[in-house]
Amino acid sequence: MLVTGFGRAAIAGAGCLLAGWWADRTDRRVVYLATGAFLAAVGITLALTPHVPGVFVVGTLTQKFCIGMADAALSALILSVIGRSAAATKYTVLAALGNIGELYMTVASGWMHDRWSTAMMLIVESVSALVCIGVAALVLKRFGETEHSHKSQVAIEG
Repeated sequence: MLVTGFGRAAIAGAGCLLAGWWADRTDRRVVYLATGAFLAAVGITLALTPHVPGVFVVGTLTQKFCIGMADAALSALILSVIGRSAAATKYTVLAALGNIGELYMTVASGWMHDRWSTAMMLIVESVSALVCIGVAALVLKRFGETEHSHKSQVAIEG
């Protein structure tokens, strides 16, 4: 019941609260990428630690805490970029698009689990996430530099 019931929901809620608080105090893009990295770290840890009940309980609850953080970070990021017009529609569409990754990772994870092992599945999931986070961070850094350069140029010309 702790791992699948109320305990899991309470842990996810705590993760949501923490990430929501964090997202209100810093760049929401950074919070979103960081929560994904936390989740990847938990996955790698679960893959490399002994597969015994105690580790499973602590690991899956930690994973759910990080999932709660990532969900809140995604919501904060979406809400910060959609604006006010048609906000409900934009939020719903973007949140639904966020589920596409969950769909293909569920299919891919099931295939990896059945073909190789739980540990390999967790490692591939985590490494995939870290690669995507790295690419996103590089793109955001480049975009941020371009935006900053553009603002500086406008200030100089103005």
